[in-house]
Amino acid sequence: MGIYRLGKGDIEAVLLQYEKDFFNAEFCCNKNNLERRLSEDFYEIGSSGKRIRREEVIHALSELSEDRKIAIIDF
Repeated sequence: MGIYRLGKGDIEAVLLQYEKDFFNAEFCCNKNNLERRLSEDFYEIGSSGKRIRREEVIHALSELSEDRKIAIIDF
């Protein structure tokens, strides 16, 4: 197996795509995708300041029925 070297632009492109995946209902409806992508110790801070556990995030995202309409600005 070879060693892959990614430049800064390549890494940014991969990270941006990973973030966009969380807006995609098809990606999110598969809990295995979410479990692989989110670290065991993952948590999110919501707009209210509340800490949201990984399991809660996975549950909410896995129930998406359509793509989330969110724009990423100045990534």
